[in-house]
Amino acid sequence: MSVVERQAELRAIIAQEPTLSNYLDRRLEDNGRTIEGVAVRHGQILVGFRGPSLANGRAAVRSVAVDAIFGDAAASAHFYRLPLGGGRGVRDLATFGGGVLVLARPTTSDPGRYAIGWWDGESDDARLLKDLAGVVGKERTRKAEALLLLDEGPSGLRVLILFDGEKEGAPVALTIPRT
Repeated sequence: MSVVERQAELRAIIAQEPTLSNYLDRRLEDNGRTIEGVAVRHGQILVGFRGPSLANGRAAVRSVAVDAIFGDAAASAHFYRLPLGGGRGVRDLATFGGGVLVLARPTTSDPGRYAIGWWDGESDDARLLKDLAGVVGKERTRKAEALLLLDEGPSGLRVLILFDGEKEGAPVALTIPRT
């Protein structure tokens, strides 16, 4: 078994992206850069940002080769701006099939709309799969934090949503219907 050591390469690669460099040392409350979602797909680490909120209702995702962080390969970094809606950022990422499920929620702690989207992992296009208004409640006091793909059946994808600040994450399983 190989030992994974702490690496500084990811911070440097993120800082190289001009869109994100202005947010480098800001706190989340000041629209700062905050990583929330991480997934690995086709040898690339996908890094989803809760903040900053980008123009036109976009959220940031940076991808970089796994071997650039934990080896000596070239970074092969890409930057994506996903249309998640005004004030929403990435809270979690989960690979599925040919793409990535995206848990989106408000960038700040203010109440806002929560949703699950699907992204192809290769473009700036994402689409809404399920609005989570019925899951987080009318007052949106429940804060969806994590997304886990359970399985795929005839009725659609089953996912598990976990919540911040709730006992044992207060897991909720739900089905995203086939479209």
